[in-house]
Amino acid sequence: MLFETSTPTPATADPIAPTPAWTTVMTRAGYTCECTGACGTRHGRSGLRCDTRHGQYLKAAKGPARLCVGQPDLSDREAAALPPADLAAWCPPCWRGTDRRRRAARATLDTRPDTADTADTLF
Repeated sequence: MLFETSTPTPATADPIAPTPAWTTVMTRAGYTCECTGACGTRHGRSGLRCDTRHGQYLKAAKGPARLCVGQPDLSDREAAALPPADLAAWCPPCWRGTDRRRRAARATLDTRPDTADTADTLF
C-alpha cells in the first residue's frame, strides 16, 4: 500500500539467539529503550525516557531498531558478568550518544595536566 499509516513490526525483530538476560531485561523494559538522557537527548516527548521500541523503524535508520542490553560504561565482558537487574535496554542512537559522551569525558580527563609531579617541588 502506498499510503500505509502504521509501520508493521518485522517478524524477525528478536536477536538470532536471545539469551535469558536479554529476554528478562526486554520484558522488564517493555521492549522500549531505557535511556533517560545519558545520550545527551532530553527525550521530551516521553517524559525524559526514550520512546524507541524494539523493531520500530527509525527515521534515520535503514531498518528496524534492534535494542541491545548492556551498560555503555562497561566493556562487553564486564556487562556479561552482571545480573539482568543491573542491565538496561538501549536503542542504537542512545547507545552511540552515551558512548560518545563517555569517550569525550575520558579524553578530557586524559588531557588534564598531571599535578602529582609538581606537588613535590613546592616544599
